[in-house]
Amino acid sequence: MANATELLRQGKRKEIWQKYCGFIDLSMDEFMKIQEQLLMEQVELLSKCELGRKIMGDKIPKSVEEFKESVPLTTYDDYAPYLSEKREDILPEGSYMWCHTSGKTGQHKWVPYPKKMYKILGEIFLTSLIFTTSKKRGDFLLNEGDNILYGVAPPPYLSGIAYRALAEELNVDFIPPLEEAERMDYVERMKEGFKISLIKGIDFFAGASSVLANIGQRFSGKGEKSMISISSLLHPLVMMRIAKALIKSKIARRGILPKDIWRLKGIMSGGVDAEIYGKIIEHYWGVRPLEAYVSTESGVVAMQLWDYGSMTFFPHLNFVEFISEKDSIKSQKDPNYKPRTLFLNEVKPHQIYEVVITNLHGGVFVRYKSDDLIKIISLKNEKLGVDIPQMAFYSRASEVIDLASFARLTERAVWQAIEGSGIKYNEWALRKEIEGKYPVLRLYLELKGEERGEEEIMDAVHESLKKIDPDYNDIEKMMQFKPLRLTILSPDTFQRYMLKKKEEGADLGHIKSPHMNPSDKIIDDLLQLSKQK
Repeated sequence: MANATELLRQGKRKEIWQKYCGFIDLSMDEFMKIQEQLLMEQVELLSKCELGRKIMGDKIPKSVEEFKESVPLTTYDDYAPYLSEKREDILPEGSYMWCHTSGKTGQHKWVPYPKKMYKILGEIFLTSLIFTTSKKRGDFLLNEGDNILYGVAPPPYLSGIAYRALAEELNVDFIPPLEEAERMDYVERMKEGFKISLIKGIDFFAGASSVLANIGQRFSGKGEKSMISISSLLHPLVMMRIAKALIKSKIARRGILPKDIWRLKGIMSGGVDAEIYGKIIEHYWGVRPLEAYVSTESGVVAMQLWDYGSMTFFPHLNFVEFISEKDSIKSQKDPNYKPRTLFLNEVKPHQIYEVVITNLHGGVFVRYKSDDLIKIISLKNEKLGVDIPQMAFYSRASEVIDLASFARLTERAVWQAIEGSGIKYNEWALRKEIEGKYPVLRLYLELKGEERGEEEIMDAVHESLKKIDPDYNDIEKMMQFKPLRLTILSPDTFQRYMLKKKEEGADLGHIKSPHMNPSDKIIDDLLQLSKQK
């Protein structure tokens, strides 16, 4: 079938919508039939390869129910001996691309993407571009030759691979050009990208929410350095663009923001911080970011539609199962516990689940415990007439802090509490520590021009947490105990941490601050870096 470029040239915009967005018209029964058919095709591929037989055993499942009952749940440890060596001989379909995770656990997780998964990844990325420009079903502003600022981490990170896959689906202009951008480091890539964009303009922008917000701040000169070089301002087209932006900013009685210079069609983002950073991104860029649930092992699992509400699942990249929050907690505490799973047509609204994925189209992961907790918001999107369960990302299961069996704190709740406290800060990290015989919460906080003292800051965050999380509030009432402790880090500590990770080989476009349950090593690094002047 023709790709988006060919369909656009033929003026077949309805066909484009149907090809890339038609999944939202599926009934729940149709969704499950696609899932089941593709799963059984995947089982057939797995039965013919060494890794598939190792996971599934000698008895090959003949149905979806048999698959659920007979195939064990897996973790990355089951695949690491093979994938760390990039062994092609044991894979269901071989690999077209190898990508890896950020390595925040201490080492990269390598993941093979066969050609079909790679192609679907590009198609789904294109779907996100369509949804960001849509106001109603079937209507979108996507065009051939649109400009996309290269704000993501390059291959072998998944984001860079998704850009490559997108380029094969739609003729777009990457800024800087794709091959050049992949050879640059993050700062060089952004500076060159903005320099070109001041002449050509920007239509789309993608990246982790925290990174997008940071770029907006740095562009405006509020970070470590502005992202625009003085020499780039001498071009006549740039001078005209800046002049218009100055007028807009003066009318608004503020400094120049990126939205004064560029009028974007859309922004794509992801991560648990999307909700927190969404308003900041919109403030700088003038466009609300479209959120997706993405992981290296699965690709894109779900995405917001043009109403920017909850996310809708995709039927054709992964077969999805769900473990109840209660059973997920049990499996975290007892590795031998075997939780039961539910299919998508069995989930309940307002319930929290751990996602289990099986790659389709020759992917490698089978009944893979993602460690991701999601919340089912509703069983359908009534507003847009979508008959597929709606979700929101909740937390990483391993990053939920269980405090004395009273409260379970997520990154989102902590972030909302710090924001609600009114404390002026740059970054933070939180973990459970033992003080005497009791567990406490230790907040490592980098301040930004905050004048209040340590006790006052700690009390402000503590009171804010009580408002955000009723269970946390109960700890003080029932135990007569304030569990929060505070360590203040010096200015630029987290920035120095990012630069340290860069020196170790990570791309700044992919690095996220270690917010919840950071390891002893990370805390030692932060404390050591905090002492530097």
